[in-house]
Amino acid sequence: MGSKALIPLTIILLGLSLALPASAFEFECKLEKTSLPPVNAEADALFLQARKLEKQRYHDKTQVTTLYEQAAKLDHWKALHNLARRYRLGLGTYRSAAKTLETTQRLIELGAPIGYYDLAVILERGYGVKYDIEGAWLYLHKAAKLGEPNALIRLGNHYGYNLPREQQQNDKAAAYFKCAAQQHTTEAYYYYAQWLKIGEQRYPEAMHYYQLAVGNGMSKATAVLYSVFATGEHQYQIDESVAQLYDQLAYKIDADPDFRIPDITTRYPLPPHPVQGYGSLPDPRIKPTSNSDKPDTDTGEE
Repeated sequence: MGSKALIPLTIILLGLSLALPASAFEFECKLEKTSLPPVNAEADALFLQARKLEKQRYHDKTQVTTLYEQAAKLDHWKALHNLARRYRLGLGTYRSAAKTLETTQRLIELGAPIGYYDLAVILERGYGVKYDIEGAWLYLHKAAKLGEPNALIRLGNHYGYNLPREQQQNDKAAAYFKCAAQQHTTEAYYYYAQWLKIGEQRYPEAMHYYQLAVGNGMSKATAVLYSVFATGEHQYQIDESVAQLYDQLAYKIDADPDFRIPDITTRYPLPPHPVQGYGSLPDPRIKPTSNSDKPDTDTGEE
């Protein structure tokens, strides 16, 4: 991997035909998994070895980078994504804008949605290329159209919170956050829960998605649920047993980064909201007929 990546990347920037969303907002949520390139067993074994080593408090950063490089040579898209970040930050290797760009280019060539998101970040920061916020915006939308959850969260935050109050567009924010949650990633669950609580005051659904984030091992989501049931926020009745449960789960998550509860919504059904009931959700005390809300147990760095 060398500086030759700069020329093909320029071709990509000029050759792709991308357009900003039309003024009449239309968005069809696509599942990212339908666009992901295949991963072979050898590459995945190398990637998982790197991730296992990386989770150790004191680990050999160079060895981790080497394992990612080996997996990346076999076109493992998660390894390529994590490797680009390590080249950018100088983790276990020297910092290299050229290698960051070349690795990101390979992601795009493979069709991995996160490649477009990574390129948007590179253009936004002007890292190894000319600063280009318009180009970054185009690639951010390209990634979102392919179901990339980081891009969807960024757009949800942009339209829902970051714009001046009079320019915020709740329909766009809601659509992007909801689509992100449908990708079953931890951060997406959390941000959609935040939107449901703050943007729409749909408390039963918000608590449901916080709970899914907890099931995926997010400690800060336990703090939200603890607070709600310990103090009676959002008109919920104080329930010390529920609050204590999430206090205990917080300790378990902090002690074990691999702690997961895939069936958390059925194992620990939340009480109904005094006014909204279960909202648009089925009663969690009734056995579900599908597993569509099963949390993703993926531990990839992205």
